[in-house]
Amino acid sequence: MYSYLFDNNIYRHLSTSKDGEALRRLDQSLGEIKLLKTISEGNNVYKLTPYTLMEAVGLKKVPNFELNIPTNLKKVKAIPQLVEYLMSESYQFYSTHQDLSRENLIKMANIQSQHTDSSENSKRFEQLCIYDVLRYPTFQTYIAECLSFDFICKQDYSKDMILPLTSYLFHTNLYHCKLTSLSKFRLVKLQWQYISPSYKDDTTVDFTSLAKRDASMRLKKHKDYLDCDLIHLACMGDYLNHEFHPVMAFTCDNKDVIKDRLINYKSINSMYVNKVIPDMFSDTNSHIKFIFPKWKPGIVVFCNEDGSIYDYIDVNELRPNYS
Repeated sequence: MYSYLFDNNIYRHLSTSKDGEALRRLDQSLGEIKLLKTISEGNNVYKLTPYTLMEAVGLKKVPNFELNIPTNLKKVKAIPQLVEYLMSESYQFYSTHQDLSRENLIKMANIQSQHTDSSENSKRFEQLCIYDVLRYPTFQTYIAECLSFDFICKQDYSKDMILPLTSYLFHTNLYHCKLTSLSKFRLVKLQWQYISPSYKDDTTVDFTSLAKRDASMRLKKHKDYLDCDLIHLACMGDYLNHEFHPVMAFTCDNKDVIKDRLINYKSINSMYVNKVIPDMFSDTNSHIKFIFPKWKPGIVVFCNEDGSIYDYIDVNELRPNYS
């Protein structure tokens, strides 16, 4: 079983094309590629992350707030207490904010639905991608948890706090099965700033490729962060019914940029699996056995605006540049 994830740039074209023509063209393209045809014939489910959902219903800006961090928590030794404080305060804000309530998001979805093509296939596609997700019983908790984690990741920390903080967050959250849908791309972006300079003295590194991957991590617009949910889920998989399932993500984004981000994301994760975590659980912690989740990397499918597929990436085949 795969989870289908549609980036908003392709979702819009698929849901609004006249008489569902783009949806038919997508189905036709899936049938012409053996690997994708096999996947599409399975018992698959539809997935939307909080950011892709909010973008789809037309919520232009995620509600935010300022929080004064107590001085005693602005220390490396206090990182666990700092994270707990930030999570608690932000969860209270997001879980009770009217803009993020199920009722308001359904109301906004109804407005956007006026632009959806009236054909049966288009309306069914909208139902699967938007309304079924909004009505899921744990949706409200899920969206508040995701936004709270992101709130922690985007705070302005002192330079001496960034590396130990991101390491702590990776250790406590990256491998937590229930939190798999919480994108760690902000963490990876911060870690990349520390790791990428180390390649500059490595004679085995292709600097042209390194420069491209470095550029791919320079996120400028809010939408860039929204798109990075796709990267996370394509690399890690989606946690459903107590196990991971691969994701097949559809996007109109540039293939080269997405590929570089996927490689970087896999590289940081590889570093933690093979270096950071084993070091944490050696010597004084050798009695602790760390169990890694069975992640399921998936497929990223690249589409034209008319719904046709022009290429895809099997994330399993991408080699990390750190191992």
